[in-house]
Amino acid sequence: MEKIADLLTKFMISESSSENLDYEVCKFGLLMAIEVAINTVIALCISFLLGMFRYGILFLTFFSLLRAFAGGVHLERFWSCTVLSGMVLSMVLLIAKYAVIPSIFSFALCVVMGILIFIVGPIDDKNRRISSDERCIFYRRLVYVLLFLVFTSALGVILDANRLAFIVSLTMGVFHIVQIIGKNKNMKLLEQ
Repeated sequence: MEKIADLLTKFMISESSSENLDYEVCKFGLLMAIEVAINTVIALCISFLLGMFRYGILFLTFFSLLRAFAGGVHLERFWSCTVLSGMVLSMVLLIAKYAVIPSIFSFALCVVMGILIFIVGPIDDKNRRISSDERCIFYRRLVYVLLFLVFTSALGVILDANRLAFIVSLTMGVFHIVQIIGKNKNMKLLEQ
């Protein structure tokens, strides 16, 4: 992927009329876009193959919202992240497909997970330190995301949509685990 991003960056710079393009910035942006595209296609294929396409999209949306404002664990290699993400998505969708729990229990779990996610809060990363001002902004946005997810779970209870409420609580549970792993990993890295 690095080579593809390198070739595309060289092409963009050679074809661009602007002289302000920074090679490293363009290459990094293209590399990230390629990685996101590959992971998205893989996730959508997994969701489709498991017959849970809509719920796969919901999981990805909810997880991405949480990840944007609360961080989590960052693996060193792209393919490690891709394989682990695919396994987690498959596990969540299979549990949501075959396990049946009343939506009121999913809602209660969602509320508990929301509180725990808020307590742990936004996660620092060795590559992206969070300033105190950013932490306040991320906390505020995280509250909005958590309220949205609790509302969505409540909607699942009201509409008797057990699987909707369950996918919200599963997403929050998985995210909280990722959040704690990320916090522990980053604390160890920052101590060194």
